[in-house]
Amino acid sequence: MKKSFLVIFLLSLCLQLFSQSKNDKWIFGVGITAVDFYPTKVGNSDGMFSEFANAKDHWSIAGPRIHGATHIAGKFSVDFGLSFNSINKVGDQKLTKNLKYIGIDVSGQYAFLPVDDKIQPYAFVGAGYTVLDKNGAATFNAGLGSTFWINESVGVNFQGMYKHTSDTNQSVPAHFLYSATLVMRISGLLGRRGHGGKGCFY
Repeated sequence: MKKSFLVIFLLSLCLQLFSQSKNDKWIFGVGITAVDFYPTKVGNSDGMFSEFANAKDHWSIAGPRIHGATHIAGKFSVDFGLSFNSINKVGDQKLTKNLKYIGIDVSGQYAFLPVDDKIQPYAFVGAGYTVLDKNGAATFNAGLGSTFWINESVGVNFQGMYKHTSDTNQSVPAHFLYSATLVMRISGLLGRRGHGGKGCFY
């Protein structure tokens, strides 16, 4: 069932990305992820956000993350993401066997600055489904991110996402998902036709 859902999601995302007309405003990205369970009280007694930036001891870094975003209206966009990781740390515990991680997420984004700016920070909320080893859980997501545009078509995106699961779900604990991705404006790569690269905030 989980594999079927994953296949359907990938197919629908690809169809959406490549069936757009020249006037549509899509951004596509590929990069790496880092998963951190520790600041969400997994393995620590100091509370939320404890050792938030301790990448060496708590982050599991792998990938890839694949995502696409499209502008909706005003300063609002929608992002569809598929994240992979190989978990070797949960809280303070280093695992003897890595756990497979898959995250499927959809979020609504709000941009803070005008679309012409090369630095475009945003906030977002959304929902998703996360698979950890053989267990799965629905998540409520929220976070911040920013894209730094190198030129009209290519940029670098950094994002931090908190993924909340039910307090009773110990098999897939709440966690933070960070990502760094190379992003491309689809319409920008095809030339400045229609809306060009100016329409998407993410």
